Amino acid sequence: MYLIEFDNDGVCGKILDQRYDNDVISAILNIGYNVAGSLTVSIPFNHANFNKIHGLSTLIKVYRLNGTGRKWMFSGRVTTADEDFYRTGTFVCEGILAMLCDSIVRKYEFQGTPIDYVRQLIEQHNSQVTEDKQFIIRTLDIADVDSNNNIVRSSSQYPNTMNELTDKVIDPLKVYVSVEDVDGKYMIDIMQSISDRNSQPVELGGNMINLVQTKEMSDIKTVIIPLGCEAEDGSRLTVNDVNNGLDYVYDQEAVNRYGVIVGIVEFDDITLPENLLRKGRAYLKECINPVQTIKIDAVDMALCDSDVKSIELGWTHVRSDIHGIDSEMLLVEMNIDLIYPENNTYTLGSTALTSTSMNTSRVREISRKVQSIRTNVSKRIEDAVKNATQLITGAKGGYVILDGDNNGYPERILIMDNMDKTLARNVLQINKNGIGFSTDGIDGAYKNAWTIDGNFLADFITAGTMLADRIRGGNLEAGGECDGVISVLDAEGNIVATMTKDGVDVKKGSISGASITSENGTQWVKISAGSIMVGHESTVTGKINFVKGGLEFRGNSLNFCMDTINCGTSMNDTSLEKAYTGDIKYSVKQTNGSIKNIVMEFRNGILMDNGDLAEARG
Repeated sequence: MYLIEFDNDGVCGKILDQRYDNDVISAILNIGYNVAGSLTVSIPFNHANFNKIHGLSTLIKVYRLNGTGRKWMFSGRVTTADEDFYRTGTFVCEGILAMLCDSIVRKYEFQGTPIDYVRQLIEQHNSQVTEDKQFIIRTLDIADVDSNNNIVRSSSQYPNTMNELTDKVIDPLKVYVSVEDVDGKYMIDIMQSISDRNSQPVELGGNMINLVQTKEMSDIKTVIIPLGCEAEDGSRLTVNDVNNGLDYVYDQEAVNRYGVIVGIVEFDDITLPENLLRKGRAYLKECINPVQTIKIDAVDMALCDSDVKSIELGWTHVRSDIHGIDSEMLLVEMNIDLIYPENNTYTLGSTALTSTSMNTSRVREISRKVQSIRTNVSKRIEDAVKNATQLITGAKGGYVILDGDNNGYPERILIMDNMDKTLARNVLQINKNGIGFSTDGIDGAYKNAWTIDGNFLADFITAGTMLADRIRGGNLEAGGECDGVISVLDAEGNIVATMTKDGVDVKKGSISGASITSENGTQWVKISAGSIMVGHESTVTGKINFVKGGLEFRGNSLNFCMDTINCGTSMNDTSLEKAYTGDIKYSVKQTNGSIKNIVMEFRNGILMDNGDLAEARG
């Protein structure tokens, strides 16, 4: 039987207690070595504590109940909480080992024993988190005999503690990590060997329900090129000098079976070729055999017999005559159905990677290699960076100088035509107030400048296209090296007026102003408000005034040359009389209101009467 409890900062309660009820829909617990583990529980909406489960802040604990009390199995925090259409609440918890993801490892370099390195990681984690997330090292039994128990670790990135522990300890040193919650204190065990053994075997015909054997062949390698530490020139330590001139190791039997499959392994902390050769051979031995895993569906007999000890992580005897299995195998993972124990699944042997975990592992390995490359590249270019910094800041002299104030703090950047700033004439200066250009030395004047307040000062601007809200100044020139054109467009993009060397063309709208003057050589016409004047050179020869009620013509002579003139008695008269060529016919309104028609006959510019000089006749 099982018990699930929750704790909200001291406010505690039960989610499941199989001694009294089974008021959960499902509860699946997953635990194992080197994993945080998880718990997934579904409860109905009418559960007494339905609304008391909160993300990250609620701590969930699972216990196995027996005749003498209870045994801790799992502690974790809620990371996901869902509620479906029927208001069934499902929450997922991650185990307490995941709390190592709550801290980061800052840039560091380490050389020493693996034990000291692990202590450093755990102590750094504990210094960053609250007491309820800290770990106490209970067992620490690790070593690296191939490096004389002296490892080198470093990082220029900021990984979380869990990833750093996995990449720098668990994977390379083949370590098993497990945790236990002892009265709220998190004990962590890190070991290279497992001594725990199950007294309850897993047997066909006993508690075994199903068995599946898996062999993972995709990572097999038959030839390995081991690489050690990196030298200053970027080359890596190889085994050539201690391996008959060969930089690789191979297994002939594996080559005969699988063919040549080449792989590379890097050991950044190995500095001696003989140690690298030993490490490479050990790695090859792991690569030539397929990863074999056995997954067994079995019932834990302790659930129905109090005298039988429960199945736990550790060495377990597995026997199935029809499968040819009768040996001690390491139980590395358990998937326990707390409601339906017949669904329990146990993974023994090397843990086979699922597609998801395989991708995660490969991504992590790629990330580790990328970080390693970054670190190595950084070391190689460090001198180049320092040299470039000295050149740019002017520490070595030069045409570009980072100039400082009296206290030595950077104040401005100077780009000059002379390596001595006191002798430079052409200077580009960049400081907190803007960018300036001087042709008179470092002290200016800076006639061309772009200041921080948005002003741009320049004697000349060359641009292919310039977009501006308005251009304001003394003179606006168009053309010069080529014919210039000024175009005016309406909102729809249609040209309404153009100004070229040939004149002004107004297609729409009007021309207005105090006066408009047109001249052609010595003759000119000036149009202004109320009059039109014509002249020759500086003399006015004629003028038309727009007076109230009509037009006034002034000049030395007035010539009318036209085919027909239509005249009426008033501006609004539409019954016009027609006068023929050379005649002017007009009407005069007399004082009595009558209309008198008068004809003026002109012949060759002279007023005539039947061919003779005459007075106007009516």
